[in-house]
Amino acid sequence: MKILGKQFVSFISRVLAMFLGIFQSLLIVNILSVTEYGVIGLVTAIAGIAGITQHLGLAASSTKEISQVKSGNEILNVVLASLSIRLMISVPVSLFLIFGAVYIVTGK
Repeated sequence: MKILGKQFVSFISRVLAMFLGIFQSLLIVNILSVTEYGVIGLVTAIAGIAGITQHLGLAASSTKEISQVKSGNEILNVVLASLSIRLMISVPVSLFLIFGAVYIVTGK
């Protein structure tokens, strides 16, 4: 019964989050101009792409590798390798977004 209760709470929280997102979108559409809303959509799309490139399934593969190692030193190596790969991808993408923001929005 406890699992069913937790699942119900999880379901209700997801439904509430979905309705809150719909309400938020409708509110933003009514507040912003068409151009401003287009910029928000562009930023959201670029942020989604940046998030996907940063993730790359490293969490799942790191978990698998950590479960197979024998010593704490090997675990540290797996974590550092995963962190290094994420940073090598995230830093250039972040710098591109920071310094290219004006060009992305204005096209100039």
